[in-house]
Amino acid sequence: VPQMIVARLYDAVGRQVETLFEGHLRPLSEVSLTIDGRKLASGLYFVRVDSQTSRQSVKLLHVK
Repeated sequence: VPQMIVARLYDAVGRQVETLFEGHLRPLSEVSLTIDGRKLASGLYFVRVDSQTSRQSVKLLHVK
């Protein structure tokens, strides 16, 4: 059964920077997320992926 998935990029203080993906996926599906670092300042960012049943986050450090 497909679930609604939302992947968003947040800055270090928790402000949403960008929605990277929003849509329905079947379990065990894969999606590639692309972040255009040219428009981001150097610093700490988080990618948060929310589904109907879970939430995961990944910490990223962007250095120019």
